[in-house]
Amino acid sequence: MKKTIEDLINDLAVKGGAIVCTNECSKIEIANAMNTDRMVVNKEGLGFIRRTNGWLALQKARKIQEA
Repeated sequence: MKKTIEDLINDLAVKGGAIVCTNECSKIEIANAMNTDRMVVNKEGLGFIRRTNGWLALQKARKIQEA
């Protein structure tokens, strides 16, 4: 069964992270989200992924290093 946006929101509530539009993501991030069942495309063709807490922590650490 194909994952729905509701499933993605439920995953967010249970596992944490953030939901973002695929327009904000690199091709590698999209491919990884597809392979780990964290991506949804709605009826209008818009894609969304759930970024993991680990991904968010990595981005935060990179911003701190750049400062």
